[in-house]
Amino acid sequence: MAAAEEDEEQRLQSALNRCLLSEFKLCVAGVLFGLPISMKFKTQYPWLIGGVVGTLADWRNGYYVTCVPQKEALEKFRVARERDGKSWVKRG
Repeated sequence: MAAAEEDEEQRLQSALNRCLLSEFKLCVAGVLFGLPISMKFKTQYPWLIGGVVGTLADWRNGYYVTCVPQKEALEKFRVARERDGKSWVKRG
């Protein structure tokens, strides 16, 4: 039974990871926004900052908007497992 629960948790975690890693649009937009500014001022900082800001926005958007069903499924599974007393976390 424990192996099946571990497989289920890994499957849910994998689904959440795939969803979060599929978010890339804002990163690309940030780089594309910063690229002409970088070329005009002959410095790499604008496109670099645009890429970082876009990546952070993608993570936030994915975690709080796009991937909410996957996150909730994983949380429900973990709460149910802990409620049943089968948590892998040792209590002190």
